Amino acid sequence: MTYNVLLEDLITDLGGCGLYQWLLAAIVHVGKTIATWSMITMTFAGQDPGFLCYNGQYGNNESVAHSYNDTLEDKCNVNSSSCTDYVFQTHMKTVVSDFDLVCDKKWISATITTIQMGGVLLGCIVSGHLADMIGRKPTYFLAIFATVAFNLAGYFSPSWQVYAALRFLIGIGVGFYLTVQYSFTNEFASAKWRPPIVTTPSWALESSLFALVAWGFHDWKKIHLAIAIVGAPFLLAWWIMPESFRWLVTKQRFKQAERVVNIIAKVNKAEKPTLDKIFAEAKLETNQQATSKRYSFLDLFRTRESTKTTIGLLFAWFAASYGYYGITFGVKSLSGDLYLNMFLINVVETPVMVLTAFLVNWFGRKKVCFTFYVLAGVTGIGVGVIQYFKRLLTAFIAQPLESVAWLHHKLFSWTTRYQGFYIFSVVC
Repeated sequence: MTYNVLLEDLITDLGGCGLYQWLLAAIVHVGKTIATWSMITMTFAGQDPGFLCYNGQYGNNESVAHSYNDTLEDKCNVNSSSCTDYVFQTHMKTVVSDFDLVCDKKWISATITTIQMGGVLLGCIVSGHLADMIGRKPTYFLAIFATVAFNLAGYFSPSWQVYAALRFLIGIGVGFYLTVQYSFTNEFASAKWRPPIVTTPSWALESSLFALVAWGFHDWKKIHLAIAIVGAPFLLAWWIMPESFRWLVTKQRFKQAERVVNIIAKVNKAEKPTLDKIFAEAKLETNQQATSKRYSFLDLFRTRESTKTTIGLLFAWFAASYGYYGITFGVKSLSGDLYLNMFLINVVETPVMVLTAFLVNWFGRKKVCFTFYVLAGVTGIGVGVIQYFKRLLTAFIAQPLESVAWLHHKLFSWTTRYQGFYIFSVVC
């Protein structure tokens, strides 16, 4: 019997998911607030409040902004001349209004978001290896420190270039947090209790809360400061949260592992277990692994089965991320109130995530995952089709003859260029 199996039995003997595990999970999930807010800050900070081409003809900027607050038009050219100065609406203060990211600089806001996501990607890749090397605990608190420090620095950003660099660094911190949180919570709980811990709707609730924070502050700098203030106290949890005893056993740091296990037993009111057999088996296996082959990312593609699983998960995560963040960062395209839309698109996740915790234990992870992906795909296609034909109908009513010719061209273009792609997608 491997030491991993013995460790799983040990967790069950300690209560599976007792008071200690839930306290640890609560700290991690509440602490995720800073990662959540940091990730979606650009949904507000990247908004264009609306502007008026100024060019010095209206006198004092502030008075003009108030005078035109409800009637500003986004015009980049006036009397055939390009704008050099802008007056923005005052109902929100964003990166766009502070750094004049409109007209020929309009692309910068979206680029900053892309740069941030590049940082998230790097953070996710590096943090997994770092957590295996130095431990879950140091990596976790490094993520908190980086997120807090760079959000605080973001408050003082003097230019969009500096801000873009800080968004990249914030993204790295978020990537660290989102990766190591799973190890930190799951390695203390039994397999039965991992789905409820993972699917606790902390992200959805914290994202919804962010909408209220943005609505209350109306200022991107104050939001960065709020993230730093909220996150700083979680650094004190260093003296409360333990290192993963699974990781400690793997690294043959048995005395530290025993102390952690004894604390868990005490809090969960379970008997202190005998760990000699686990430590002996762990020492034997880890010594054998040290002299055996070293594995790398390429080993995920060594066999047909592992290749199929890896590629499937890559597509699944890509689809989920693309869909979620596409909607989240594209919230400004929706009609209605920005803050209400930010709140609604996140709060709707809460009941589904709670339900998922039970579904995966009843029907299995594969069936539940497949069902929800199909549901998301079908509804996504439905939304796209409705939007496409709504625009087509509007154009047809306005210019019927031209629309018929355009439709014929589009249909021919689709059948000759894209039918293979759609057939392939359906087969997949």
